Amino acid sequence: MTQPSLGPHTDDGESIFAVVARLARRATDGQLVIASVVGISAAAIVGLVWPALWFVALPFLCIGSFGIWGIADRTASERLTRLGPDFGGRRALAGVRVVAAVVGTLSGTLALLAVVARAIGTWIS
Repeated sequence: MTQPSLGPHTDDGESIFAVVARLARRATDGQLVIASVVGISAAAIVGLVWPALWFVALPFLCIGSFGIWGIADRTASERLTRLGPDFGGRRALAGVRVVAAVVGTLSGTLALLAVVARAIGTWIS
């Protein structure tokens, strides 16, 4: 008997993180740069212009994190192929990927919770 996994999964048994990683690896360099720039810029603009609407910035922050994670992952894999496993900056790129994954996951989760809280608040009222 197999042990059930605790992570979020899609219908085919693959985790949501694996699906997002696969999408980032399929994206072109330009798409990843656009996701990074547009996501982070839009989140910053929303935060500076309409701070009361902070929850609107969360999906943009998630998109920006996706682009940054994809760029760092692609850079690490290219350097690994070209220079071998002990290339300079390996730990820095791993740190960027971890931070981008944490920020993206937290912003996505908070965005979902904000939508649910607003829906429940409207429904209860």
